[in-house]
Parts: sequence; structure tokens; C-alpha cells
Amino acid sequence: MITRIPQRTQDDCVTCVVAMVMGSPYSYERVLADSEKYPKISGEGRFISWWETYLREEGFQTAYRPFSDLYS
Repeated sequence: MITRIPQRTQDDCVTCVVAMVMGSPYSYERVLADSEKYPKISGEGRFISWWETYLREEGFQTAYRPFSDLYS
């Protein structure tokens, strides 16, 4: 079961979502501290989805799936 983690700042939505999906022992504070190891913006000025690498390195499987799969 996912436990809601409220945002602390205006721009920490990703940190909250990653902590909620990963669950205990991945608290907001742990994910926030761990996220400092990952670049957030590329050399071209684009945002990098750092959480994909983080999830994989922590042993979680990730995959992009169409929303329609939720209802199949």
C-alpha cells in the first residue's frame, strides 16, 4: 500500500513520488539525499529523469507502459 508523502517545497513532486513508490525504508529525506548524486539537467539544458537510474541502481524494475494497460 502506498502511503501519501506531502510535498515540502513547490518543486519536489518527483522526490515525493519516488519515495512513495519505493516505500520503506526509502523516506522522503533518504530519496532527497540520494538524489544529490544524480544530474538533473543535461548539457543541452534538458531535464534528466534521474529517478530511472536511481530506481534501477536500488534494485527496482522499471518499464514504460501505456495507460490502457491499467484497464486490461
